[in-house]
Amino acid sequence: MDEDVFFLGGCLFVIMAFLATVGAMADGVFPRVALVFVILGGGLIGYAVWKKPGIYSFQGVPDVITRVFGTLF
Repeated sequence: MDEDVFFLGGCLFVIMAFLATVGAMADGVFPRVALVFVILGGGLIGYAVWKKPGIYSFQGVPDVITRVFGTLF
């Protein structure tokens, strides 16, 4: 379960990095916050994949979301 939370959190950080990049480009500044989000998200995803290799894939993301929210509720 913990690795699922790390994987899902990393995915959310990567999505926020994309949004921060778009916002920084619109303002015409360097996307420093997006860089931090990419590092954090990549680290969390890398840790989850390292702890449980072969479990996480692009097609398995909905299963991870279901497991995390199913455990919470």
